[in-house]
Amino acid sequence: MPDDEVETDARAAERLTYFSDAVVAIAITLLAIDLPVPAGVTVSAFWLSVEHDDGHYAAFLISFVVIAAAWSDHHELFAYVQRVDGRLRTLNIWWLLSIVLNPFATKLLVVSGQNLATHALRFGFYALLQVLGSAMLYAMLRHMKARRLADIPAPVSTSLTRKSYLVMASFGLSIPVFFVTAYAWVFWIVGPILGGQLRRQRRSRSKAVELCSISDGCGQRPVADTGSRRGRARRARSGPGRGAAAHGSGGQRGRRGRGWPRQDLPGPEDHRFRPARSGEDPPYGRGARPAQRPVRRRRPAPGRPAARRGSR
Repeated sequence: MPDDEVETDARAAERLTYFSDAVVAIAITLLAIDLPVPAGVTVSAFWLSVEHDDGHYAAFLISFVVIAAAWSDHHELFAYVQRVDGRLRTLNIWWLLSIVLNPFATKLLVVSGQNLATHALRFGFYALLQVLGSAMLYAMLRHMKARRLADIPAPVSTSLTRKSYLVMASFGLSIPVFFVTAYAWVFWIVGPILGGQLRRQRRSRSKAVELCSISDGCGQRPVADTGSRRGRARRARSGPGRGAAAHGSGGQRGRRGRGWPRQDLPGPEDHRFRPARSGEDPPYGRGARPAQRPVRRRRPAPGRPAARRGSR
């Protein structure tokens, strides 16, 4: 691809990103403009005014968090975009439509004096906007990967996909429930919380698996390394040189005794522990001891019978 085309594509992607950020900033600012101002001469009258308009403040907080989360996902997705086309611009415009209508939908949440059916229509419209925004974000993600408009890493793509599914499920399931009960908005809060908990557990499990793969010791029982015969037998069963490498201090104390400086003893495959040849110095150096000592048997004195085993 020529350099001028690459530069043109980069400028087009930047313009689309900046335009989207400006629209989101305006929409999130309009939420605070319509907030009622508490009135009251005394402190008690002031708090009574705040309690009277607590629905407006709760709706503002919900819409603020919703728009901020949507912009965060959009920003994370467009950080890897390299080129844009007509389909991507169209999907982005539909996503911006769901953002711009949020201040209007927030006003619908604070209307009083309504029956269950009207309440379901107002809250259902708000939930439908969030489903539309998440669906457009997921469609942009799929389109970027299909047309190779962005080089999105696999972890980022997986995270954005799960977030989109979670938002669509939380707000989408609440729409039919609103026609049964007015407290279906609990799905909007419980769904993201449970999704965050599941993501944290998945991340902790993946980190534990990575640590296990790096250390290569998960699920294995540590081999006791002592100076006794049982400890040496366990080291011999665990593999050549494994016990001394894994527990160098304990094995050194068992062989050399306490008070000696700690050293890393090589395994039996080391060249210093091979048997000495005829006319050759011992292969082990100063300060080290051979892996196996020759067993010395006492010879009986002349004229004295050899002692049997078990006899004193």
